[in-house]
Amino acid sequence: AWRTYQRGRHLWHVGERPMGLAVIGSGYVKVVQPGPTGKTAICAIVGKGDVLGDLALLSHAPSRVETVFLTDGCVAMIPAATIESMAAQEASLALALATATGEKVMALYDAIDALAAGRVDERMATELLKLDARFGGTLDDGTRRVPVPLQRHEIAELTATTPETATRIMVHWQNDNVVSTDEDGFTLIDVEALRR
Repeated sequence: AWRTYQRGRHLWHVGERPMGLAVIGSGYVKVVQPGPTGKTAICAIVGKGDVLGDLALLSHAPSRVETVFLTDGCVAMIPAATIESMAAQEASLALALATATGEKVMALYDAIDALAAGRVDERMATELLKLDARFGGTLDDGTRRVPVPLQRHEIAELTATTPETATRIMVHWQNDNVVSTDEDGFTLIDVEALRR
């Protein structure tokens, strides 16, 4: 059964064990890793069709991340016992779970590499382009619309910078007609400028 969530609601918090696999039916969810100093990092943003909870399920450990809805949305939760029983009987399911988990780990390695290299504006451009590739669509005027609402502090958490720096860069891009933002997401006006 689908359960609805409002923007800002958590699927689970750090230290909790997810009750199973959460399949996103609609909306966008950020996966957040709190740091020891109180700073947080957004590890991923997921949407319709994505699955959360597999890392905790396979490791039989509490979650090291929290999951927070960026928009209203819905989730189907497949109980852990059901998944474990099915995986024990069907090797292809176990292999699919292991493969999906491996892909997530590789994506985290890629994110670490991206954060360690380049200037902040390059990291921000890369992350906006990644979100566009996953969730964006072309508008009639040729611009690209990404319906993922991110506040400045979330852009900072996604790119390992301060909210002030993220704001400065976003304002610069808005003044140069590269990107525009609103409460429902952002529009990439000049994709080529972001790719440079």
